[in-house]
Amino acid sequence: MSEDKKKSRDAASKDAVSKEEQEERRFRHTVNVYETLCKMLDDSGIKYTTNKEDFSVRFFFEGEKNELLMEFDIKADEERELLTLTSPVPVIFPREKRIEAATVITFLNYYWIRDGFFDYNSRSGLCAFRITAPYMNCEISKDVCSYLFQAAHLTLSETKEKLYKYSKGLLSAEQICVKP
Repeated sequence: MSEDKKKSRDAASKDAVSKEEQEERRFRHTVNVYETLCKMLDDSGIKYTTNKEDFSVRFFFEGEKNELLMEFDIKADEERELLTLTSPVPVIFPREKRIEAATVITFLNYYWIRDGFFDYNSRSGLCAFRITAPYMNCEISKDVCSYLFQAAHLTLSETKEKLYKYSKGLLSAEQICVKP
């Protein structure tokens, strides 16, 4: 075997070990982030269900003033090293409002939301709030996990009633699209 081929094979072997080590590091780091998230929920007294296989939790929360029950899903994405909270908005926009609803959602995303954003599907009329925190090469504290939840809860508390009223024709797009 030529010297060049031997060097190439040795380099490939080192890369393979490196990739395995990187995958193991990512896995361990994701487990730590997931455990931190669960500790934050435990410390907050929030009951939740877990899926340890995909590092996700789901819980429901009813805010003050008998708000609608809100669903929250939080997942630690091992491959992307990203903690993502999503919460569906309990509204389906009627077919005749779906294009205009895209403008309303865009307005809210730009002017009303400081952190996170609404995802909107104009085909289905479904909307969800999403906020993320990358954890590549850094630690995620319970405070960061708590912030994701608090930011989502605050945003949904301020907007979901308006979106519901808009979907039912009780508010116009012009009434919602007012800068704060």
